[in-house]
Amino acid sequence: MTSKNTTTTATVDSTTSLLGIPLPAGMSPKLAADVLEFVEAKMGGNDGSHDVEHVLRVTRTALRIALAERAAGRAPNVDLATVVVVALLHDVTDTKYTADPTEANRGITTILVDKHQYTPSQVAHILQLIERISFRKEQATRAAAAAAGLPTPTIPVEVQAVQDADRLDAIGAIGIARCFTFGGTRHRALYQSVVSTDHDDLMRRTAVEGSEVGSEASLYHFYEKLFKLKGLMKTETGRAMAERRHQVMADFVSEFWREVHLDGDDLPLTE
Repeated sequence: MTSKNTTTTATVDSTTSLLGIPLPAGMSPKLAADVLEFVEAKMGGNDGSHDVEHVLRVTRTALRIALAERAAGRAPNVDLATVVVVALLHDVTDTKYTADPTEANRGITTILVDKHQYTPSQVAHILQLIERISFRKEQATRAAAAAAGLPTPTIPVEVQAVQDADRLDAIGAIGIARCFTFGGTRHRALYQSVVSTDHDDLMRRTAVEGSEVGSEASLYHFYEKLFKLKGLMKTETGRAMAERRHQVMADFVSEFWREVHLDGDDLPLTE
């Protein structure tokens, strides 16, 4: 789905440079600029774990995933403009940072309808796609379907691309930095020895989807969510990209616990 206010050229302008990617052919640079301006107004004061740079990284990655999936013949009809719009807007209604998601949705509607001639049904579709990006909401939807004996709902390819991009940004080196940045804003401990500092124990305790360690300390987020993301990628491209980032994260956590336990430092245990 593209805005009716489109351009037939694929020239790189200041908006494209700001996004760091060429816009899809036929997508209005003004649309991207207006949406990004709205995102900056909503998210400009966020901490580094959920800031505008996060949004731009997710947008670039989502578009590249969508392009790769289309080139491989797995997503011939993917709407690239919708991928960009949904990726740019995917965090503006995040309840961790906004007290009134409905107000953000009204802002999205104003931009798309008043400035870019989207129909109400097109806007409703965009808002539904944004709603489906959330990890926790997807878990809840899957659990509800399983409880009702229903198949897992089909996920549109545009959502798959943005979801994978968002989850890729949560793992790897950037994911590590984001995890501890967010933990710092909540004054969370790095870990708690009274809970557990044993990697194998933590892996066992969090093996079931949705299981929790019982602590909000930052290290346990790796076990409760981040280590599981590689297996939740929707696209072939996302799965391939997740392999290296997952290993970076696993190596970091392994080294973290080695340093906590002084493993391999060959230090005397007693006088």
